[in-house]
Amino acid sequence: MFSWTALGQPWHAHEWLWEAMVWKAYSWGGRYGPWGLTCLAVLLWGGSLFFLCRRGEWLGLVLASAALLASVSFWPARPHALAQGLWALWMALLTCVDRWPLGAALGVPFFLSAFWANIHGSAATAFAFPLVFFFFKRKGNFLWASLGAFLGTALNPWGFGIYPYALVASRHPLIIDHISEWASPNFHEIPLLLIFSGFLAL
Repeated sequence: MFSWTALGQPWHAHEWLWEAMVWKAYSWGGRYGPWGLTCLAVLLWGGSLFFLCRRGEWLGLVLASAALLASVSFWPARPHALAQGLWALWMALLTCVDRWPLGAALGVPFFLSAFWANIHGSAATAFAFPLVFFFFKRKGNFLWASLGAFLGTALNPWGFGIYPYALVASRHPLIIDHISEWASPNFHEIPLLLIFSGFLAL
C-alpha cells in the first residue's frame, strides 16, 4: 500500500523509535551501524533463549543452539528483529516475575512494553503472555505484569489505538498475503520448523 491510496486516513509511525535508532547507528557507524543494532537484537534473543534453557543442561544447550542457528535467515536490519529480541527477553523475565515485589512486577513490564511499542506493533501482544503464566501458576504478580504491559504499550503515537490496529492488520487479506511478518507460520520451511520445535521441546 502507498500513502496516496489512503488520502485523509490517519497514519501514526508507531515504529518511530526504531527508525531514530537506525538513523543514529548509521550516522555513527555507516552501514555497520544498523548491522550492529541487529546484532544487539540477536544477543537479546539468543541470551534470553539460553537463560530459559539453563536448567536443561546439555540437552537445553543443544536445543537452544539449534534454534539460534536456524534463526539466522530471520535477522534483517528491520524493526521486527529487535522486537523478537524484546519478546524473548519478556519471556525470560516472566519466569522470575512471581518472585518480584509488586512495584517491579508492575513497573518493569510497563517500561519494557513502552519501549517495545515504539519499536514494533507486536508489543500489543505483551499483556497476554503474563495471563498464560497466571493460568498455570496462579500468582497475582502475573496479573500486575499484564496490567503494566497493557498500560505501557499505550505509550506510543497511537495510544490505545495500537490494539485495534494489530487486530485489524492481522485479519486484513492484503496485509496477510503480502507482508511476511503478518503471514501465518509456514512450517514447510525447515529453519522455522526447527525454531518452533526447539521452543516446544524446551
